[in-house]
Amino acid sequence: MSKLINQLNMEHLQVNHSLLVPSIFTERQFELLGKKVQEKKLNKVEQVYFSRAIAKKLQAISSLADLTERVFVEGEEKMIPERKKEAIKLLKTIERNHKGIKILIAGSFLYNKKYNDIDVFLISKYEKEDYRKNKVHFNYLNSDVVDSLFFSSLSKICVANFDLGFLKVKEEISLNQIITKYQEVMDDILNKNNKWLKIDLRDFIVDCNYVGEGVIMDSDQLRKVLDNLLRRKNKAKLINKLFVYSVLNGFKDKEVKTASLNMIKSYQDLMKKYSKFKEHHQVLINVFNEVLSCAS
Repeated sequence: MSKLINQLNMEHLQVNHSLLVPSIFTERQFELLGKKVQEKKLNKVEQVYFSRAIAKKLQAISSLADLTERVFVEGEEKMIPERKKEAIKLLKTIERNHKGIKILIAGSFLYNKKYNDIDVFLISKYEKEDYRKNKVHFNYLNSDVVDSLFFSSLSKICVANFDLGFLKVKEEISLNQIITKYQEVMDDILNKNNKWLKIDLRDFIVDCNYVGEGVIMDSDQLRKVLDNLLRRKNKAKLINKLFVYSVLNGFKDKEVKTASLNMIKSYQDLMKKYSKFKEHHQVLINVFNEVLSCAS
């Protein structure tokens, strides 16, 4: 029982309040458990009540917890079995130094023979700097990220210490967001900024597949599509087609028309000011004209 209490913290209790009260503990028992976890001194009456009403429940919970490891695996069919075992072992090691924190191991380490880092994600309410230790890359994420498209994609192939079955995407991808990311990708191609192109294109592909097809890609699917696109000499044309298709399928015609007209006007103005990029701006105007004609 003492082992279980040592592993708990108030953040962990508060997050799981609805699971514990009233199913297991009464509100009064929950408050008393909170005092114990925070190592606050209990008076004699509270000590007796804790011993009689709470201690036995904690013993039962502790016994069940010892029967099974709190490890949740998603996308196991795509994992290299040895890597899955390594990830579980690593997860348990990291847990000892990050008690009560949600931890997730994901990325190419789990399914690809060649990999650069082992990506570990720690969900915390505190802002912390990411860091590397040997081949392990520790990434700190805000707790709000679990509702995002990024996290849903990431968690489709992973090993974690918390249940991922409840996850749902609450993030709404706007038309403006798709247009902005499209512009960033095309600017990366124009400026031959390969470092940012890979990052921006990855996010763009995830968003486009979600709004256009309603599909959340896992990291393996994303890697294959990304690598294929980056190899192509005609990548700009393929990106244009993906953009047009996703915008037309994902948003209402009226919204698409208004946005396209605004973008065409904006790029026409830029062509007058910056003749150096006239050809690039004309390509973008042509793409928005194509969207406009299909939405009409």
